[in-house]
Amino acid sequence: MNNFYELLATDLTIALELLITVHSGNVEIVINNQPQLAQQTANGVMVCVTLPLLQPIDVNVRHQGAYVSSMLLDGWQARPQYGIEHPGLWQFTTNEQLFYHWKHQATGQGWLLRP
Repeated sequence: MNNFYELLATDLTIALELLITVHSGNVEIVINNQPQLAQQTANGVMVCVTLPLLQPIDVNVRHQGAYVSSMLLDGWQARPQYGIEHPGLWQFTTNEQLFYHWKHQATGQGWLLRP
């Protein structure tokens, strides 16, 4: 720490990391209505994006023969417990709430005050 002001620094973004194991077929990833380009890895397909802190999160993965292995939001594992699997589609949403407000309710940690 160089000075006192570094203590007050607040990160206004959320890091989202999505790892998808592809067995066959195509994968289409849409995060907050924005199509995403995925990187091929040895384990499958990976997407890393930074999202605004004060915006709800909506993730849709359309696939044929793929499995969402992991989804990290600021290092917190949201997959497999949170998210909905339909045939050919995997979805995660914060239900129009800000991420940390949604997380505190979903994990039973209580409420956060509105900003």
